[in-house]
Amino acid sequence: MNIFYSALLAALCLLTSLPAYSQKIAFVNTFDNTRHPQILYWFWDDGTITGKQYLKDIDRMAEKSPFDMVILTSRFKDNMGFWRTNDLKPYLADAVRYAHEKGIKIAIQLWPMNRTVELQIPDYPIETKDAESFINEGELTLNASGRGRITNMPKTARWNRVIRSELVKVWLFKKTSDGFYDPVTLKEAEKDWIITGLNNDFSMTVNIHAPKEYAGYTAYVLTEHYYHFFDVLSTEHFNVLKKMLDDYSDIPFDGAALDENGNLDVLGGNILESRNLYMDDRTWSDAFENHLRETGISDPVQLLFDMRYVPENRPEVRIRAINTYFDERLKGPVAVEKLFYDYVKKLYGKDAFIGCHSTFHNSLNGTDIWTTGVDWWDLPREYGQTDETQPMPDRMGIGISGTEPIVYNMYYSKSKDAMLNEALSTAAYGVREHYHAWNDVQGWGKDVGEDDFLEDLKPVEERIRLLNHFDPAAPKLSVLAIYNFPYMLNWFPDADRKNRMGTRNVNWTSQANSIWKAGYPCAAIPSTWLERGMLTVRKDGKVQVKDRIFDAVVFFEPQYGKPSTLAFLKELADRKVPLMTLGEASLDFDGRDCSEMYRQIARHAIPFDVENIGKLGIAKNPVMNGIFLQDGSLVMSDYPSVKNKTNTEFKVKVGKDEFSGSYQGVFALKTDKKGNIEKLAGGNFRSLQKNGKTILELKNPADILIKTVNGKTNVTIKGKDNEIVINRILK
Repeated sequence: MNIFYSALLAALCLLTSLPAYSQKIAFVNTFDNTRHPQILYWFWDDGTITGKQYLKDIDRMAEKSPFDMVILTSRFKDNMGFWRTNDLKPYLADAVRYAHEKGIKIAIQLWPMNRTVELQIPDYPIETKDAESFINEGELTLNASGRGRITNMPKTARWNRVIRSELVKVWLFKKTSDGFYDPVTLKEAEKDWIITGLNNDFSMTVNIHAPKEYAGYTAYVLTEHYYHFFDVLSTEHFNVLKKMLDDYSDIPFDGAALDENGNLDVLGGNILESRNLYMDDRTWSDAFENHLRETGISDPVQLLFDMRYVPENRPEVRIRAINTYFDERLKGPVAVEKLFYDYVKKLYGKDAFIGCHSTFHNSLNGTDIWTTGVDWWDLPREYGQTDETQPMPDRMGIGISGTEPIVYNMYYSKSKDAMLNEALSTAAYGVREHYHAWNDVQGWGKDVGEDDFLEDLKPVEERIRLLNHFDPAAPKLSVLAIYNFPYMLNWFPDADRKNRMGTRNVNWTSQANSIWKAGYPCAAIPSTWLERGMLTVRKDGKVQVKDRIFDAVVFFEPQYGKPSTLAFLKELADRKVPLMTLGEASLDFDGRDCSEMYRQIARHAIPFDVENIGKLGIAKNPVMNGIFLQDGSLVMSDYPSVKNKTNTEFKVKVGKDEFSGSYQGVFALKTDKKGNIEKLAGGNFRSLQKNGKTILELKNPADILIKTVNGKTNVTIKGKDNEIVINRILK
């Protein structure tokens, strides 16, 4: 920080609105960044290494951009990219060296397995014991001779490279209704009744030659199809990533990132609909089968059958099987993330930056269930990280998962204004933008490296730096929204709620966002946090999650909740904690009746309606374009004031006092119990009024930072000391 001190001004005594201790006033040319990195995604392609273009790019970043943490991501035409470690290593080492000379940190991003082994290294050896597989099902009625024929082949995998197919089992039974059978008739088809044939595309044809007595029986056929892809529960999935990190281990990267790592990609809902398909395949593997056995499930294949067919009048068996499958399957992707986190810290030290997000398509009704396991909230990160237009309640909840009060949102748009507005409109709530991308050769959005973008970016990120100096706490959120995952993942028996992804249609993210838009700041989290004991009810009746405290709970669909979930809701009801619920519960996770317990909960809970949120006894957020934080301070931010080079006026009550003034981009204020200023940050700040009286005024508007630490007040102002002075501070 380039600082010029004024001895005359340093002697100035700030009166009652600043603590009457020693003061120091400094003038700076610019506020350097502090606390939280300003992050950029940098696409590396063939042009980046041609003629060492990356050195010129680093020069431009250092000269014209605010970024101090740059994450390299591969976009080479051959799709191999950074996996060509011998070829790329000299360039990467040179780039890291030069960036460090310019004061820029560099992290490397590794593509998830579904974009490395499958697409980029087709000859990479994979044994079936380590491969992810899809379980495909087929069903037919045996003819009068007890015979039938069916061909099975998964149609829902996005990358269709099967390396092996095999028969799992064939069950014969008399169906009594859809999903139910007469248990007396259930029979596993004997081996000599079955002839299988493997086709060139690895589809499997199964011929059944049962005795005539099975004429008219339903034959339910399961086949397993292994893909050229390491399952997330196989040690080889992580080992491939580890090998790349090891190959580059002598390059002093400042961190590493995974982007949407997880299981094999599946087709999106729109594609499935266009092909009239549902995601009825189930992802599987030898490793997952072993995992299920370790959890106490002695016959995992029976679990697959129970997910589709159960004895007549035993729906609870199917409910429990579906819930158990998803409960365990969703644990795989985050296990890899934890291994990755620990290894990166081992290689690059405890301060290494770990990215990125795992919000693949940012929808609870989409492919994230099958790919990333919707592990958005569980990634081991210092900073929670999200993607694109993810609603604010999700961002706030994911932010709780980190150890820092800031959450990063990777964002891109064709509109420059949209990208800059995203940065400032969310900054007050503890969100920082992860800019996507420099050298955007794929055309996802506006290229961050273009001159016009960098010019308009400068005043935006200067205000972000000012806010980082203020070092805001986490936002104070009044409402905790909880998504009950078992209900979302299990449509049975409500066939009309089944979506193309084979799970249940829910609208929770929009409904939680409607709470936010109605003026009640909220965070959304999954029920898995509750199941792990991460939520407690305090003595004052508030709910605490880690270091965050909430005044009320909105619970989405308690049906199929685990016993711990229902017990928590019962505790909220018994202790009169403000509670709103969407939906009711008659059955728990295992399909057991819980209607009486829920009636006791329902007597206290308010049915979900955004219009009735105020009945929970909480007030709307009183801060325009901002929010109060957990430590009592407040932050406001907006983009139009920066774009239009005007100031936004404000008037807000803090404690017993009313403060007013104006700002450009950001304003933050923290006072002590007497109303004295402890911290202040203001963009293009001119004056501050307290209860109608001016207590602080600059001769000319300027960015300003005030911080009182251990009885010493430091005032830092952007600009030259002969142009900007403090000229009036009144009682």
